[in-house]
Amino acid sequence: MDERMRDEQTNLADDDEEASLTFTTPLPDRRLSRGDKITRGAVTGGIVLLALVVVLVMSGAHLALSLPESATPLPVSAPYTIQGYAPIQLARGDWQQIALPAPSANIFSYAVDPTHPGHIVLCTAGLAKPVAIWSTQDSGQHWTSLPFPQVIALYCSLSLAVDDPSIVLAQAGNPIDEITACSSALFFLSADQGQNWRQIPHTSIAPADSQGDCSAWATKHHLFIETDYNAGAGAPYKTLLERSDDGGQSWQRADVPAHQPAWVNIAQLGDGETLLADILPQGNSLTATSNPQLLISHNAGTVWSSFSAVLVGGPHLLVSPFASAANQSTPSVFYTVSGDEIPALLYRIQVAMSGPYLAGPLPPLPVPGASAIRTGLTDLLGVLPDGRLLAFGADPVKGLATDSAPFLTQKHQWLWLWDPAQQRWESFPTPLPSAWPDQCDALCWYAQLSSGVGPNNARGTYLYLMGWGAAEHPLYRVFLPEG
Repeated sequence: MDERMRDEQTNLADDDEEASLTFTTPLPDRRLSRGDKITRGAVTGGIVLLALVVVLVMSGAHLALSLPESATPLPVSAPYTIQGYAPIQLARGDWQQIALPAPSANIFSYAVDPTHPGHIVLCTAGLAKPVAIWSTQDSGQHWTSLPFPQVIALYCSLSLAVDDPSIVLAQAGNPIDEITACSSALFFLSADQGQNWRQIPHTSIAPADSQGDCSAWATKHHLFIETDYNAGAGAPYKTLLERSDDGGQSWQRADVPAHQPAWVNIAQLGDGETLLADILPQGNSLTATSNPQLLISHNAGTVWSSFSAVLVGGPHLLVSPFASAANQSTPSVFYTVSGDEIPALLYRIQVAMSGPYLAGPLPPLPVPGASAIRTGLTDLLGVLPDGRLLAFGADPVKGLATDSAPFLTQKHQWLWLWDPAQQRWESFPTPLPSAWPDQCDALCWYAQLSSGVGPNNARGTYLYLMGWGAAEHPLYRVFLPEG
């Protein structure tokens, strides 16, 4: 988020010019032959992933969506519809570029309906610009501006409730003006796909003079705000988790128990009630020897319990958005990332797994030059409903360079899938037609998954991807049939 704000300040002149943009002239045709949340900085490298198989239990209470009115109601922008900016090109087996309502350099966040791939929402923001939220029901062929309150903010973010995608949660703020972590954040909730909004009253509970950021998400019955902060230079990071069961009228703590300062990664499962938490006790840095622990809550953070023995964990937790306690006959696979904060471009992401298929480290990519140390992986993207891990990695033919150059030598990324049942890596036939994001060295791709029907009525999952960096990066998607 900080990097995107720096880019906004650098490109202020460009922003002013783009404010008068019209949409009658599409971008050049780029025929092609993947909202939480955004990761907290560039953290991967020297990485180990652990996958756990679990059967989950569902519970919950009712959320009152009749939110209280804001103390000072904000004027609302008028909605209108436009054609997509650079229409989507559809081709079986290829990457597809999604039409956008504005240049992607202005887009701060997007979210895809997990069960309806054509439904996408995104938001734009910037210096001296009101936040704008857009929605499409036809994969970007047409976009409608949503009647959002007129708020000026440096950033915005969006998420759809995992168990009811008609619920949209928006966040906006100006962190450079904050005197306490999350003190500038404003939250807005819609229960009807963004047609009507209510501001959620919230006051940051982070300590005075703390620094950090916060993220919010909703389920059908709860609202959550997670704040990650430190109390000064060199101080360890801590995590606060709050929950509201009455649409934001009141809040209670749902913190994960930790006996020392800890950075906690929290993942919401698709049933809306189950949370996983990866606790990283730390001094001043994250290391593979931080003695982390994985916890689980079946009641939205009211009670936490140990999910397993102490594991090697780390600063990123991958959970399939389709994981749900409602289907106990199909266990889900989860991956946690661990290791020192070194760039993923070193090809040193390492994968291990425990479960019914394999115990121990996964093999490196089957490409020239790969080894147990340089596995050939560059980024981790998500988990499919059947437990397959999605990752970016080296060219399946050229492989890794033989020299010891630390940074990436290829501009384009190849999609790889780890199949836990077959115990093998598989590569997609064509690379993503977009170069690695500028000024970004790890965890540079924001991925979303949506299950639905693809070409020839095949069932499967769409992977959506947008790169974060200084340059403009379009939104892409690719269809992955069921395994």
